[in-house]
Amino acid sequence: MTEQVCPVCGADVAEHARFCHACGARTHAADDTSTIPVTLPVSAADAPAAQPGTLPDAEALPRGVMALVVERGPDTGTRFLLAGGERFAIGREHSSDVFLDDVTVSRKHATVTLDSGAWHLRDEGSLNGTYINGRRCTESALAAGDRVTVGKFHFIVQLGPAS
Repeated sequence: MTEQVCPVCGADVAEHARFCHACGARTHAADDTSTIPVTLPVSAADAPAAQPGTLPDAEALPRGVMALVVERGPDTGTRFLLAGGERFAIGREHSSDVFLDDVTVSRKHATVTLDSGAWHLRDEGSLNGTYINGRRCTESALAAGDRVTVGKFHFIVQLGPAS
């Protein structure tokens, strides 16, 4: 079996693997930037609760890019960058742009869309629901600093400059 190297963490992964087993990054194309999980060190001093709406490197996002940063739950500190498209799937299905490997997440849990420079989140009929700032929602616009909950994953939204 031929192996390749994960472009994010450098781990060896199987040639036809779609995601890195170590960090969850997409492995099928080095130039695919639709979703890139990046692990960030989050210390107690940098915790979102201490500095609402911010995490390290929030200002470093390029124009028109959104990041979902896991602030609590599995994989705390992982940042999923959403760029290079208009629709992103969140779920437990391996083909999801934001792949969340936990039974509390539906296979096709939610979608994030970029429409005329504004980001929107839509629940796709998930069993456990999707929450924004503690309120269950079916569809809502997203703003920097919003807290999104999908299963056990608690994210904070970071936005690059509007396009």
